Amino acid sequence: TTDVGTSATGEPTLKVVIHVDANKLPYQTQGDRKVERLIFITALFDQQNHFVAGVQGVMDLRLKAGTLAIISNGGLDAKLSVQAPPGNYRLRQVIQEVGDGRITTINRNVKIE
Repeated sequence: TTDVGTSATGEPTLKVVIHVDANKLPYQTQGDRKVERLIFITALFDQQNHFVAGVQGVMDLRLKAGTLAIISNGGLDAKLSVQAPPGNYRLRQVIQEVGDGRITTINRNVKIE
């Protein structure tokens, strides 16, 4: 999901929330933990398809059985914010799970006012 807000300095900010179905991740086992790394890249492109702004986030999961059971029911959310001037953009969200190297992408048109 996306929402437009302002940063602490008053700059327009696009807030992006990515929901991940935790049941579909190929966890590796390390001791008593299930581990996985997710990489999130959020990028904004203008009407001419020029890169305007972007951010990267990394989520390292090292889950005990109880925590895995909890997020298996509801999934988990990654939250990223990117600052850009007001305008119409194409949001490109790329998510890679490192265990198997799978990548998924989402494109969406967004307006920052």
